[in-house]
Amino acid sequence: MKTLILAGMAMSVSAFAALPANVTTFRCVTDSVIEGKAPTTLEFMVENLGQKAATYYTVDPDSWEPVQMNPQDSVLMLNENWTFAQKSDRLHATSDGDGCQWTDLELFQNSGYTRGYVRVTDGGGCGAKSVFSLVRCSVK
Repeated sequence: MKTLILAGMAMSVSAFAALPANVTTFRCVTDSVIEGKAPTTLEFMVENLGQKAATYYTVDPDSWEPVQMNPQDSVLMLNENWTFAQKSDRLHATSDGDGCQWTDLELFQNSGYTRGYVRVTDGGGCGAKSVFSLVRCSVK
């Protein structure tokens, strides 16, 4: 049986086919090298894309990490105290990282959600480094 890696989890092809029809998968890559490491890859799934009720989707409903990142120690930290919103012209995800920084991910609807940016700013006076990169995504 073939195995796919989706959102950082190994899944059989039959399990992939069992995803609800209203779930969209994203694989995004930063255009920039961040903190001297390779570009960061972000993988996640969205339920009800394009609707006000859009939210992260996880195969494991008990998962508190909807965004899988490579490298795993990426400064982007999108899994801590996150919020997710479908805006009229974009997807917006944010996280307070470790309590000291804010991470924002924006994907624009007019690109089919394939283009956007990720930004890290100091959110708590902790001296977090500012980071900005454009991102390109494959959307399925």
